[in-house]
Parts: sequence; structure tokens; C-alpha cells
Amino acid sequence: MSSMIQSNQLPEGTGNKTVYFTKVTVDGDNQLSPLSDDLYKSIFDKILANPLQKVDTALDTCEDIQKKLLFTGLFQSADLTLDHDVDIQSSRLLAESIPKTLNIEHPIPTIAQVKLVPAIFNRGTLITTTRDSYSSAGGRLFCINKFGNAETISLQGDVNYTPFNGKVDERLIGTKLVLPFPKNPSLKAAVSLNHTYLNLFKQPFIGESDEHKQSQFGLIAGIEKDFLHNSNKSIIETFNGISTVARNIYGFADALAVSDSIKQFQGTFTKSSFISRLQMDSRKFYSRFPVSGKRLQLYHEYVISQGFTNSKPLPHESNFDKLSVSYETHRPFFNTKLVTSLHLDAGAIFPWNGKSKPLVHLLDSFYLGGPKSLKGFERNCVGNRGGLYFYKLGLTSSYKLPNTPITSPLRLQSFINFGDVLNNWRDVNGSRKPAISTGFSLIYSASFANLDLSYSLPLRVREYDIAKPGLTFGLDVSFY
Repeated sequence: MSSMIQSNQLPEGTGNKTVYFTKVTVDGDNQLSPLSDDLYKSIFDKILANPLQKVDTALDTCEDIQKKLLFTGLFQSADLTLDHDVDIQSSRLLAESIPKTLNIEHPIPTIAQVKLVPAIFNRGTLITTTRDSYSSAGGRLFCINKFGNAETISLQGDVNYTPFNGKVDERLIGTKLVLPFPKNPSLKAAVSLNHTYLNLFKQPFIGESDEHKQSQFGLIAGIEKDFLHNSNKSIIETFNGISTVARNIYGFADALAVSDSIKQFQGTFTKSSFISRLQMDSRKFYSRFPVSGKRLQLYHEYVISQGFTNSKPLPHESNFDKLSVSYETHRPFFNTKLVTSLHLDAGAIFPWNGKSKPLVHLLDSFYLGGPKSLKGFERNCVGNRGGLYFYKLGLTSSYKLPNTPITSPLRLQSFINFGDVLNNWRDVNGSRKPAISTGFSLIYSASFANLDLSYSLPLRVREYDIAKPGLTFGLDVSFY
């Protein structure tokens, strides 16, 4: 994302003078799916409604217009040039519009010329994932600016399954609409719908007597807001809205043997909450491999009500606040031949009154363990199997391989991770020590493929953890 303002085509010594916008020209819009005239009028409203401006004010106005064009998400860059309109007819009409009796200096007739470079979008993507314990396939379809309002409509479908036996572990279907506000495209209305199916049989983090199936319908509606930060080098993305979900637990192998912690959610359980998200990202990449910069993600959920359908809502004491944070930073050395990274993740679920124990659904709890979570352990098998608190710290060093380009996303990586999931935060300062693992990975991070071949060695395994030492394999392939 980039932008530039030029005013070198105006006559010299115009800093304290006024300009009169006689024309606005736009070049470079996507001809197959251009912005609508109404949206352009909203974006250029400050010029169209007030064509007579001081030069300094005009430059500020143009900067605001550039940001609006970039915030539509449709353009890689938006360059705006202020040119002196040398057309004799424009100068004559402007002179005739100002009474001679006012005896004032004529403004400079000016053309605002906008040069756009459209962003490149993938209208559809197929993604396949292969791991040593499961596989998945999914697709994404995007309809971008179909109606000229910079809107984005997306469809998503994913299936996770266990290889060779055909067992479907998870299905996800979702759709999302994002529509910018015409006068301020950095504000966007966002609505998403999704349905998820989970088959929790033969999973290492679920006891055999508690194996079951789950389904969830979800609706999220709110406002997205983007901010340019650090001289337009990074974007801060925020979202605030309302979430409503309906969940159903069913399909027990033996309903009489199920533990109370799971049986209590049998039936259709609903939850409504306010949610807020923030992301700040200044990372720079070689393809998809981060070599510098930082990323911060914050998530907060304030549960308004929860309970079973056709029943009264549960007491307020059962509601909770959920907060999670994810932070990563990358620092290059020796011209990026070595990149060191730190990853920090933590989360907490707090009861409303600070005393009573909140009622937390399985899908709202925190989990840790697995190739993309904490290597060296089975999926979701570190600490409590669903807890109110978690933390994880990871340190990695990524090395350029011999005879590969300096910009290659193929790297050899060493790592050490530690973390825990627990139900009492005071245990962090007590005798309970975190799970720890270390190892090496060969990674390849590109837009079309992601490879992770790791050898993990657990250094600390508690009696309630399930370790998974040795080799793990992961490959994601995208088809555009």
C-alpha cells in the first residue's frame, strides 16, 4: 500500500495562494469492476463541494482522498497530482465568475489527477492440508466490488478428516459480507454467518467415555475500522460487534458414562456477547516468511447472556469476560541470513463478579498442544483439557540454507517452546511448571505452499500431558 501527492506542476510561489479545482480525473481503475460514480462522488466530496481552497488545505484534502481510496482495499497505490489547468477556456470562465469590483487575485485553475494501481485479487482458492495425524481440504470464493461499492462477499468451506478411514472430524461452511461506508471507507459494516460440525470421537484430548459430536451456528455483525500507522507503513485493524451462537452436543456413545462437565451442555446452548478485535501488523516478508517487524493481536469477548433454548437465561454470575493476546516480533541479522523470532500468546477467562466460577462451554475454553500450537505434544494435550487460562512462549532462530537466494522462504529453524493451560492463575506462581519442548524444523513459507518438517523433543512432560516426540510433517498447498 502506497500513496504520493505531487504539486510540482503548480506555478512557483503558490504556497499562500488559492486554487480552484476545475477538473478531477481518475486513471487506472479496474475496468472490469470499477467503483460506482456515487462512491467516487462521496470520496471526492471535499473537492466537489468546495472547489476553492488554499493550497495547504488542498494538499490536506488530497491526502484524505488518498487514504479513502486505499481504505477501499481495491488499490495497491493511489498517487494524486495537482496540475495547473492551462486550458484558456477554464481560465476565462473562472475570471468571469469573480466580480471585478472585489479586486482580488484570481485563484489558480487546478486539475486533480489520480493515478490508481488496482490490487491483485484471487477470486477463488483451493487449499489442501496434510499432517501426520489428519488431512483437510477447503475452498474460498470471493466476489469483490461486483456492485461498484467496494464490497467483498466471501464464501468458505473446509473439511478435516482422518486419512485412510474416511472419518470426517470437522466441517465448516461460512459466508461474510464487508461493505465500506461511502464517505469514510476506513469504516466497514461486516456480517458473517457460519456453521461448524465437530466429530470428537478418537481424539487424544477427549476421554473415551466423553466422546461426542457438536454443531454450531454463528452470526457476527459489527463495524470494522482501519487506521494507517507509522507513516502509512502498517495498518491497525479493529472490529467491534455482536456475536450470537447456538451450540448442540449430541451423539454420546454411552450417555450414562459422560462426565458432568460435558453433559451439562447437552442440548441447544446459546450465547450472546460483545466482541472486540485489534490487529497491528508491521511485518516484512520473503514471500510468506517474516524477516522483520511485529504483529499484535488482541481479542476481547464480553458475554451478555447464555442458556438453553426454551429456558430462562442463566444467572449473570455464570457469564464471563474472555481476553487473549498474541504478539510476535522478528529481528534479522547478517542481512537476514539469521532471523530470530519471539512468539508470546496468553489468555484468560474472568467471572463477572470476580468470585463465582463462570460457566464456560468447551468451545470457549483454551487449549494448547500440537504442530501449530506447541510442538512435541499431541493436539490440545498440554495442561488442562480446556482451561480458563493459558500462556505460551516460543523462541525460534531461522537460518538461510547454503546455495539458496537471500530472499528464499526455505529456512532451517531451531525452536524452544513452553506453556501451560490451567484453571487457576495462581498455579503459575506455584509449584506447577510449564511443559517444554525443543527441536529443529525445515520450513518453506510461500503463497502457494507451506511446508513444516519438524523433529521435536519434549523436555518437560507432566503426568497430565501427552507428549509426541519425533518427526511431524505438515504441508499446505494452495491452488488459485
